[in-house]
Amino acid sequence: MFQGWLMSRDEKIAEISGDSLTPIQNKLLPLFFECSNSLTDWLNSRAMDYKSRPNARMLRKVLRISGLRASEMVRLVNAACLTDTYWVKPADSELTYQDVRFHSNEYWRAALFGPKLSDFSASAHFSRTPELTSPGSFEKGWRLDESGVWWLYKAGKPEHIFSEMAAFLLARRLHYPTAIYEVVNETTIRSRDFTNGASVNFEPAFSLEFSSDDVIENYGRLLKMSPELAYQYAQIVTLDTLIANADRHNGNWGFLRDISTGEIISMAPNYDNNLSLLAIEHDKMPGVDAFIKEWQNMVLFYHVPVRFPLLTADDIRAMLEPVPVPVDKVLAVSILSSRMQTMHHFLLEHQNTLYQANTLPDSPELSGGTTLCRTP
Repeated sequence: MFQGWLMSRDEKIAEISGDSLTPIQNKLLPLFFECSNSLTDWLNSRAMDYKSRPNARMLRKVLRISGLRASEMVRLVNAACLTDTYWVKPADSELTYQDVRFHSNEYWRAALFGPKLSDFSASAHFSRTPELTSPGSFEKGWRLDESGVWWLYKAGKPEHIFSEMAAFLLARRLHYPTAIYEVVNETTIRSRDFTNGASVNFEPAFSLEFSSDDVIENYGRLLKMSPELAYQYAQIVTLDTLIANADRHNGNWGFLRDISTGEIISMAPNYDNNLSLLAIEHDKMPGVDAFIKEWQNMVLFYHVPVRFPLLTADDIRAMLEPVPVPVDKVLAVSILSSRMQTMHHFLLEHQNTLYQANTLPDSPELSGGTTLCRTP
């Protein structure tokens, strides 16, 4: 039976015995343990998705770990991850955080594009890699640049790459928080580590059992935590609606926490928008689709005073034309222009309700006994 410690940097935050944790510093625990006490479930949540990703399965063969379960695979790197400071330390170990955190990644190309034949050589050796704790269903790889900054490279069709970049450019134009993206080529894009080397802890929304589908429920729960968090979430939903993001789920939005205090600082910036805009098929007749209707319901139900400037088709064209990916940009401009006009008209129609002072309910104080988990 495993005995050891759950660590944050070099601080012991829980004692581990088998699959259970005994908290030492409750405020510093991963949010996941607000709703569960299973170490294995937490380890599984951090694992590389080798079931959906062919390159990840081949990387497991290269590393000779194909027979390991997800939780066992994660333990090979002490459950360390690039975007937070948590890791697992065996009781008899003298490891430090500097020992387990990642300083390089020789497998980023294999994870992103697939391994070369020579990578399967019998003389190949195992090297610690952040790929083992990089979830997500698209092929990707973490690369450290010459200035010491980690970038997540992601592969896809030109429509995926363009749509991801378009979402970034639009978010920046609307002054919505966003991860930084750069196009590498027409089938590859990269995003900068928005935790700046785990200077804050990123915690995905599934840690607190947020819904993947019900934005009204999510907004209401966030409002009880903090009106600021709720409004930042409304900005994520608004951008998702503008670009028709079909893949927002509770694993690709979340929170940034202070490492020293455990306090939630803000929502994580908007990221992971490759299944939107040109990456999905659109109806020929524009109008109020399911995405827009859901956004309207959230805005009206909670009187969310969300705003964005109405960009003209020329504005959108000028924003998207420089993106170096060969796709139907005329269609992209048409889609964004139409959706933005529909949503902006809705906000104008309801402005007297939405933009009155003090329309947001007060946020109740969370006592020490109040759970952040989802309640039935």
